[in-house]
Amino acid sequence: MGEAPVKVLHIVHALGMGGMESRIARLAYGLPRDRFRVSVVSLKPASGATLELPADVEHRLYAMPPGLHPRRLLGLAATVRAGAFDIVHTHNWSSMFYGIAAARLAGVPLVIHGEHGLNRQDLDGIPAKRLWAQRVLARMAHHIVPVNDVIAAHVRKAWKLDGRRMTVIPNGVDLARFRNAPKQESGSGTIEGKAFTLGMVGRLDDVKDIGCALRALRLLSDGGQGEGLRLILVGSGPMEADLRAEAERLGLSRQVEFAGPRADVENWYPRFDLYLNTSVYEGMSNTLLEAMAAGLPLIASRVPGNTAWLREGENARFFSPGDRESLAATILSLREDGEAAAIMAVRNRKRVEEEFDNRGFLAAYMGLYGRLLAQRR
Repeated sequence: MGEAPVKVLHIVHALGMGGMESRIARLAYGLPRDRFRVSVVSLKPASGATLELPADVEHRLYAMPPGLHPRRLLGLAATVRAGAFDIVHTHNWSSMFYGIAAARLAGVPLVIHGEHGLNRQDLDGIPAKRLWAQRVLARMAHHIVPVNDVIAAHVRKAWKLDGRRMTVIPNGVDLARFRNAPKQESGSGTIEGKAFTLGMVGRLDDVKDIGCALRALRLLSDGGQGEGLRLILVGSGPMEADLRAEAERLGLSRQVEFAGPRADVENWYPRFDLYLNTSVYEGMSNTLLEAMAAGLPLIASRVPGNTAWLREGENARFFSPGDRESLAATILSLREDGEAAAIMAVRNRKRVEEEFDNRGFLAAYMGLYGRLLAQRR
């Protein structure tokens, strides 16, 4: 008789469409069923589209109202205890308190916390009470998993945490899913005078600063350099209505397509000639990895979560975040230099094959789970 599968519970704020949620989905789909059984608990209902999980992965909502609710915490602990989980894995501050506290009350053998990045409202500084709570909770967890070295450095400094209690695991990408595909009709390459399509995929959130892309597009049009330029936005989110209104105000309604949330994003990347990331903050963008896997050149904002792993000129051309002039000039430079764009596209596909294959991502987690469980038992 073989050993029973390791039971892993991910506790998240909400199971919407985002980078952190996509990371959990890759684990849910990719971890071998004979070795791991994955479940998910959300503390809030998703606003908008919900990420699809495998049919055999249990997902339940345990609604947690704002504020401190000891009875709800005890109820969550009872739910975790009833599930007899071997590992509880929390993600970001939004599930850190209730998730870690419930797991420790339930006596779970291994508690892991993942750090994926900050929200827009946190960029001006973390409130002192939360910082104190994070320091305490980080010590209640057995291990911390940041997605890149920038976040790891922040955690070590802000939480005063021993680096030996952390393991950096970068995101991975399913290379087969995003294998180079022929161009679709809405993106017809870099030939002068033909359509040139810019693409963005992901949650339409203020931290993504997609309005900067709209303003750069308007600037290029005003300068007589916007002929044939189009922008496709794949995704939904709280900023969608504002972005639609801004596109209308800027006179870009015919140049900007709001494609909505799509489960088949792999079929949208081939429509793009160039991929944009305009975020004012990033942890580690899954969609940049997907665009690289699809063989696209990139333009990305010069923020630590991008510059920490993308190589200037090789994988992306950077622009100053929030600067429409800088972004417009960078778009124009890659549109006019088709050879450089093509070379970058080839390098990007090669790099994800060498460094960010989803198989390596899964192996890293399986190794970490196995090693830490062995230490705890």
